[in-house]
Amino acid sequence: MVSVLREGDPIQIEPPIAWVGLAMAHKTEHEIASAFETEQNELMEAEKLALYNLKQAVAENPDDVVQWHQLGLQNEPSQAEDVYKQALALATSERAHAIFSDLGNLYRQQKQ
Repeated sequence: MVSVLREGDPIQIEPPIAWVGLAMAHKTEHEIASAFETEQNELMEAEKLALYNLKQAVAENPDDVVQWHQLGLQNEPSQAEDVYKQALALATSERAHAIFSDLGNLYRQQKQ
């Protein structure tokens, strides 16, 4: 189902959802830009914005598993393990499998 918002329509925006949406937009921008000839500093800027927005989303709603999981995907490998473990502590059994999978990928990249 798609809904169209028009200028002036009343809407209640939840800040954590807005931050995650903005982070995903920056992540997508980074992925698209990296596929083309783009200056390295532009790629780094998009990546920094995505990470900043995810951190804002976690700060707004620290009990949201999805935001912690996304932060783990974006974070430096040295910090990602702790972020994934935080996500697992909050996760339901339905959500935990995806986090375990990404944590396993992290360990494989680190050859642990």
